[in-house]
Amino acid sequence: MRGNSKVIAKVDEHLKEFGFIRFSIITYYEILNGLLYKDARMQLTRFEDFAEFEELIEIKTLETYAGILPRVQR
Repeated sequence: MRGNSKVIAKVDEHLKEFGFIRFSIITYYEILNGLLYKDARMQLTRFEDFAEFEELIEIKTLETYAGILPRVQR
């Protein structure tokens, strides 16, 4: 959200390969909360615009992943 060219390049690369970015609702909250705390309005607007088109993983899905992943990685 700061316009870091290296980050933008990585995001663009990921989007070209996968077509979307998926992050958890917890990550969404943490970013939103941090930007609100810093009163970073320009970054907040960019983040909201970005997140509007991306996929959020909900809490129930995270709970499912938490139950499955440790067993799969053994």
